[in-house]
Amino acid sequence: MKIMTWPLEKFLKEAAGPSPTPGGGSAAAYSGALAAAMLSMAAQLTTEKDTDAKDLHKVEDIVREATVCLQRLKEGVQRDIAVFDAFMETLRLPHTTDAEKQDRGGKLRLAYFDATESPLSIAENALRVIELACDLAPICNRNVVSDVGVAAALAHGTFCAALWSVEINLVSMKQDKDYVSQVRAKCRGWRDTADKRNAEAASLVSMRLIKT
Repeated sequence: MKIMTWPLEKFLKEAAGPSPTPGGGSAAAYSGALAAAMLSMAAQLTTEKDTDAKDLHKVEDIVREATVCLQRLKEGVQRDIAVFDAFMETLRLPHTTDAEKQDRGGKLRLAYFDATESPLSIAENALRVIELACDLAPICNRNVVSDVGVAAALAHGTFCAALWSVEINLVSMKQDKDYVSQVRAKCRGWRDTADKRNAEAASLVSMRLIKT
């Protein structure tokens, strides 16, 4: 099931239906991919205008990084569905005998790990898009500054959404307390950064719009 080859209408229809996939993680990744795409567009349109020489290399770097984030977030749409399907397969493993219970338990731990790492990656790339939006907002072409704001807003929503998918898995990982503590600490640090940089991006975009 290659989700990224679906028309948008099919994706929305499947997401709105009774099937558990596409679910929250893949929806977050899809939104993040749109954020990265908007940022890439704004940066590329900036390079086509009279960009100051001192800013040109910076904008070109933003294009490259946004493209990397876009690819990773596109892959995240598919990956999140794959890890969920694998998790559901693991849940269906037999667990009548002690041997079966032990085998299933070990595989479930790995499945929870994969199901947590997938949205973590989505959140990390969304955070990077927010940071890139902060870098681009002061130097982008004025005609696309609102698109930079859209990119930051979508990326922040993606970030917050991905962390919900992280948390729902962490609450079930009672055997891996050290891992859970480490992930939650990482997420707290990321959230502080994401909130601050998102507010910064919104402020920079607003100031540019006032001066337009």
